[in-house]
Amino acid sequence: MNVAVLQTARGGSKSVPNKNTLVFNGKPMFLHNILHAHKSKYDLPVYLSTDIPNLDSLSRKHNFTLIQRPYNLTGSDASHHEVIIHGLKQIEKIQGYKLDILVVVLGNTVSAWSEDIDSAIETLQSRSDIDSVISVGKYSMFNPVRSLSIDTDGSLDVLVDKGALNTTIVNKNINDKEVVGDVYYLNGSLMVMRRSSILSNSSKLPFPWLGNKTLPIVQKSVCMEIDAEWQINIIEKLALDYSIGRK
Repeated sequence: MNVAVLQTARGGSKSVPNKNTLVFNGKPMFLHNILHAHKSKYDLPVYLSTDIPNLDSLSRKHNFTLIQRPYNLTGSDASHHEVIIHGLKQIEKIQGYKLDILVVVLGNTVSAWSEDIDSAIETLQSRSDIDSVISVGKYSMFNPVRSLSIDTDGSLDVLVDKGALNTTIVNKNINDKEVVGDVYYLNGSLMVMRRSSILSNSSKLPFPWLGNKTLPIVQKSVCMEIDAEWQINIIEKLALDYSIGRK
């Protein structure tokens, strides 16, 4: 199978300014997952889709190919799906052949461990019924039934309507954080997908590029994307622990 790695890391950010280029353990954040990908036993070509300037010397030093994003895919409202499709097509143009599998790693995480990349690839190679494999974290304390939103008048409202609940849950104490069982969230470390899944635009939300059947790789809860300032210290420690063999 033809496999390549695509990292998506744009220069700007609303949540944490320039988060993809924050320095952890002496390296910009986006570089960590690129280096993990190079440790894969499959010797994968690695590409970076970005608008971050002045990366030519770094790309030569660390053996990754830059894909310059078009302007319409550089803003905070850009579709990540469109970024992935653009990257896929650019990789195929450069490689000269169609991919079977694309490994996507994000620029605001540091935990796309090489062994997890290899495991995900091997799963797709051995199981034709699986469309994708993604990394997740277990966060059962965040019971979605207890989630709230603030209405335009400033009052709180539930996000999950009681009528939408599974009948086995309706008559239970929905305030119990464990009422829905274990809860997992995509943590951004890696998404490994078949080409066909990326291009088919599945109706399965919230990530239509994953296809219809996805298997998880469960990572530690501290493996997460940076989307808020409070996460910086967690990622900093995670990067340091990895460097000293204490992942």
